[in-house]
Amino acid sequence: MKLRLGHVTNSSSTTHIMMWKGNKEDLLRLLQAHQDRFDLSYGFGPDYTNKHVRYEVSHEEVFRAIEGALSECATPAKVYAEERRLEAEDARKHEEEFVARWRDDPISRHYRDAGVRHDDFARRADDFDWVAEIGFGDNHGMFCGGDLGNCMDYEGRDIRIVQDDLYYDTEQNR
Repeated sequence: MKLRLGHVTNSSSTTHIMMWKGNKEDLLRLLQAHQDRFDLSYGFGPDYTNKHVRYEVSHEEVFRAIEGALSECATPAKVYAEERRLEAEDARKHEEEFVARWRDDPISRHYRDAGVRHDDFARRADDFDWVAEIGFGDNHGMFCGGDLGNCMDYEGRDIRIVQDDLYYDTEQNR
């Protein structure tokens, strides 16, 4: 089980955070320059049936998923930054409550780390026009299971792009 802000979950997922300049539709054009980063495969084995398991996904599949999610997930950067600042403030309040009782236990560290992440994303969003957060996971997230969910969760979590017109990072939800 994993501790998340506000609840406990038994699933894993990776939130892919994309910030970009321009129109909402410009994201895919910006990602095209990095398409090789999105051709992913993930495997393990043998599993409980003694078979090796392999997942594969192409950048075309990933980009189609992102494109399909943009209408629901794209947020003006100013709105996103304010939401993240409020989340950071909330995480700091929770951290203070726990630190008063337990100085450096996992829950206190979780809230402290969450506050730092939220502050960082809020600061970065100030430099962009749009932000989208899209979750990929093995059994949790907007895109869960199958090749797409598993590859983007386990292998896509290492994608990081920092440019003047595009910022792409991930946040683990374990």
